[in-house]
Amino acid sequence: MQPNCLCDFLWRIGCDALKASCRKFLRGPRGTAILYIREDFLPKLDPVYLDVLPAPLDDGMPAVGTDARKFETSERSIALLPGLRTRRIVFIN
Repeated sequence: MQPNCLCDFLWRIGCDALKASCRKFLRGPRGTAILYIREDFLPKLDPVYLDVLPAPLDDGMPAVGTDARKFETSERSIALLPGLRTRRIVFIN
C-alpha cells in the first residue's frame, strides 16, 4: 500500500473530511489522530477556536493559516509522534 493510498481513495469516493483516532484506526499511541480534508473543501471550514500555533498574532490580530494546520492545537506530545510514525509505516507496509 502506498503512503497516499488512503487519501487517494477518500478523494475518489468524494469524501470531504475524515477525522479518526489513531488509537482505534492504526493502533497508534493514545492522544493522536489523523485529519483529512479535501483541498477544495478546506476554505469552507473554520476552526471552532483559534490557538497560538495555527493562528499566531500578526499586528494584534490572529493570522489564521489556509491549510489543514489551522485545526491543530498548541498542545501536542512530541514523544507520541515517533510512535505514530512507526505505526504508519507498519500500516502502509
